[in-house]
Amino acid sequence: MNSVLEGFQKLFDKAKSAPAKDRACFSLSDPSAPTFTKNQHYLQILVNEMYLAKARQWWVEYDPVVLVVPSYIYGTQTSAVPMVVGPMLFKQYSSDIGDGSIIRNAPVTGLHPYRGGSLTLTVIFNKVQRVNNSDRMLQALESITSVASPIAPTIPFATYLKMAGSVMGGLEILFDLPETKPVIAYRETTNPQIDQTLKPSYLVLIDAPGITKEEQSKFKVVDSQLHYQDESKGLIPYRQNDFIVLQIAQGSHRTDESVLPFYPIWLETQRLGLQSRNVDALWQEAKTHFNTLKVAMYESPDLIKSDVKFYYDQYFQELKDIRQGAAADAQLKAGEFALGDDYQDMQSKAKSLDELDEL
Repeated sequence: MNSVLEGFQKLFDKAKSAPAKDRACFSLSDPSAPTFTKNQHYLQILVNEMYLAKARQWWVEYDPVVLVVPSYIYGTQTSAVPMVVGPMLFKQYSSDIGDGSIIRNAPVTGLHPYRGGSLTLTVIFNKVQRVNNSDRMLQALESITSVASPIAPTIPFATYLKMAGSVMGGLEILFDLPETKPVIAYRETTNPQIDQTLKPSYLVLIDAPGITKEEQSKFKVVDSQLHYQDESKGLIPYRQNDFIVLQIAQGSHRTDESVLPFYPIWLETQRLGLQSRNVDALWQEAKTHFNTLKVAMYESPDLIKSDVKFYYDQYFQELKDIRQGAAADAQLKAGEFALGDDYQDMQSKAKSLDELDEL
C-alpha cells in the first residue's frame, strides 16, 4: 500500500474509532444490472443524493464535509482519488426544500475505464464547527480538489493524482482539529477476483442507529431520490434523518473526448491536413501527427477498447475527407473536373471573400 492510501486508511480508522453510535450503511442494487467487465465499461462515482435537515444547524454552526475516496486501477496502478464534498459543491448543486437542503447527482470522479481488480470506497462524513478559521481550511481543501472536477477539470486527471498527497496532508490537519466531529465513517472493498460481484449500485449512509435488514428492504432509489415504503403513505421521499446516497455508475461510451489529453493532437492533425493543398510536406506531417494520435489513444488511460476503435475510425475518415477536399480544391482551380453542389457553394463563398481584397 502506498503512502497516500495508508494516509486515507489512518483518517478512516480515526473517524471509525471516535465515540459515536452505529450508523446505518447498506447497498441497494438491481440484480439484473450487468456486472462490470474489464476494459468494456466505464466507472463513475457520484453523490446521487445528500440531505441535511435544518434541525442540525447546518451552515450556521457547522459546515458539512464529506471525504469520498474511491480507490481503483487507473492506467497501470491502483490510485486513490480524494474528493472533498463541502460548502462549495453545495452552492453549485444544492436546492432548499421545505425542511432542509439537498444536492443531487454531483459527480465525485470522472468517467474512467474499469481496468479490473478491486474497487474500494471510503466515505467519511464530518461536521466542521465554523470557528477558529477551520471553515477557511475546508474551503482551501475543497478548492484544491475542484481542479480535477469531472464537470470542468482544469488539469489532467493524472496530474491531480500526483497532488493526492498534499490533499491528504491538509485533510489530516483538518480532521485533527477539535472543531471537526465525525458523523459517519464507511469503507468497503469489492473484489471480483475472489468472486465478489461488482455491479452498478447505490450506497446508502444514514445518520441514524442501525436499520434492520427488513427495514433496509423498504428503501429504494427512484429518479435520483431515496424513497421509503411507508405502511400508510406508500413510497415517499425519505426525510427522517441526514443521509448520503453514493452511486457506482456504469457507462459504455464517452462523448467528451475533446477534454482528454490526446485531443489537441487531433486538432493539430486537422490543421495540417487543411493546409496541405499543394504542399506535400504538410501532408506528410499530418500523417505523422495522425500516427502519434493513434498511439496516444491506444495508450490512453481514459478510453475503453471500443472507444479507441470508435474515435480512430472517426478521425481516420475525417482526415481522408480533409485530404480529398484539399485535392479537389486544387483540381478545381486547374479546371480539371466539376464538384458536388456543397463543395461548389463553399468555393463560391471563398471566391467572394477573395474579391473583397480589392476594397
